[in-house]
Amino acid sequence: MSIITNNASGKVNFDEISCSQIEIKGKCKGKSLSAKNISFLGDFKVDSVKVEKSFKVSCRINVKNLDAENIIIESNESTIEKINCADIKIFNNDTSDDDNIFSKIFGGGNFQSKSNSRVKIKNISSDKVELENCAVEEIKCTDAFIKSNCVIKKLTVKNICDVAADSKVGEIIRG
Repeated sequence: MSIITNNASGKVNFDEISCSQIEIKGKCKGKSLSAKNISFLGDFKVDSVKVEKSFKVSCRINVKNLDAENIIIESNESTIEKINCADIKIFNNDTSDDDNIFSKIFGGGNFQSKSNSRVKIKNISSDKVELENCAVEEIKCTDAFIKSNCVIKKLTVKNICDVAADSKVGEIIRG
């Protein structure tokens, strides 16, 4: 399917989409998606995503390969195998204190642990990385800004390396 510009809502199932710009609200499931710009809100499960410029999602995603110039992901409980980009920012903007509210109402124990809702990523290769609430096996980057609630197994960084006090990095390699 070749699309110049597309806005879709509802459910989108496909094998391959190539387009200039796509904005989807709803459920998206497919094998290969390529575009100059992608904006998505809903449930996103695609094997391979190639974006020339910007990839922006505000939802749970499941992607094997994600390649874009700029990536902004506002999510939790997502899974991504491999990311290749110039600039990536992953965050969870949920400022509610649900864990404490449930704990106060029902007495003790977390209703949902923050560590269980992290975005899980196998590999990131990027110039600038800014992460919050992520679990990553390996990152290779120029500048790293690891914010709250992250667990990184291996971080190879050339320049800036800023890690929040409540995040953990197993191994930092300067290079």
